[in-house]
Amino acid sequence: GAAFDAALLREVLTDPPAAGTLEYLVEAELLQPAGAAREGPRYRFTHALYQEVAYTRLSAARRVQLHCRIGEREEPG
Repeated sequence: GAAFDAALLREVLTDPPAAGTLEYLVEAELLQPAGAAREGPRYRFTHALYQEVAYTRLSAARRVQLHCRIGEREEPG
């Protein structure tokens, strides 16, 4: 989605972003802070096109993999 939890991102990626990457993207005005979740900061894309480019750069197989990991994490249980 347009907004995401940094902790969830680190949890579901097999290659999490390097320290400072999200802050760099905020400085570059590609992301903006969007409050805080229980587990840490949230971020939001500053423009829908930035989100679309990030999403479409992932292969369909990688998108399915990430969606499954997020679903597994979010399932109550």
